Amino acid sequence: MDIVDSQVHVFHKHTEQEALAAMDALGITGVLIDEMWAFGPNGTLPPEKELPNGAVRPLTPLSQAAALKFPHRFSLLQRVSREDPDLPALFAMLGATPGCRAVRLNCLPRLEQIALAEGGHDEVLKLARRYEFPVFVIIPGGGPEAMRKICRKFSDVQFILDHCGRTESSSQWDDVLTLSDCPNLAMKWCHPHHYFKDAGPYPFPGHRVQLGRAVESFGVNRLMWASDISADGGGVSWAELLFTIRDNPSLSLNDKEWLLGKTARTVLKWDASPAHTNSPQA
Repeated sequence: MDIVDSQVHVFHKHTEQEALAAMDALGITGVLIDEMWAFGPNGTLPPEKELPNGAVRPLTPLSQAAALKFPHRFSLLQRVSREDPDLPALFAMLGATPGCRAVRLNCLPRLEQIALAEGGHDEVLKLARRYEFPVFVIIPGGGPEAMRKICRKFSDVQFILDHCGRTESSSQWDDVLTLSDCPNLAMKWCHPHHYFKDAGPYPFPGHRVQLGRAVESFGVNRLMWASDISADGGGVSWAELLFTIRDNPSLSLNDKEWLLGKTARTVLKWDASPAHTNSPQA
């Protein structure tokens, strides 16, 4: 089975070679890297560069190198700040960066959710549309209407809702599942053990129940698996996070193929061949 893990901070707790060894042991074909070396002070996530206007630009030097050396095994996403003063130039560079498959917005702060709904991220999203980058969005379960509004406004941009919508209650999870009515929104199934507290021991039967609800709402072709194992503090292993889906008797082989790899490959346009670059639309 072709397995793609759609989020690992490879250089946080693993070297490139350590990640490859673990991937080989687990049968994981590819990893999408969100480069982060540490949790720094005051919410910083190095490597990053403070710009003259005070904005911070995340950097991805090691993941770019990994994608060049191992294009079948590694691709990357780029976190982007709406306050970056050189967004057009940045996106032009990203569009020519081998292996760069997507960008990511952090809308956890309430002010950023408001900005998302009121157009504060529109320049980023217009550039993502121009360069055909999917957009990962971190937004808590309390903000589904902001997500719905932006999906409708940018109906030709592919969005991926991070971390099961970061739901904090069963009612919020119900609200997140209603977002399946946005055809340009997919969901990253990641950290369910942080958001669904009735999981039980491995193989986490409680998670499987909620995954079944997500499959029913979104369909397997809009759900992609991620471990985020390098930043997970839930006391679970990479193998457990993978095998609870791979060995789930309630899922068909077709379901598993989509959840564990095909959705990510389709949405990210990553065909496991040597990396190709994005080019702007005319």
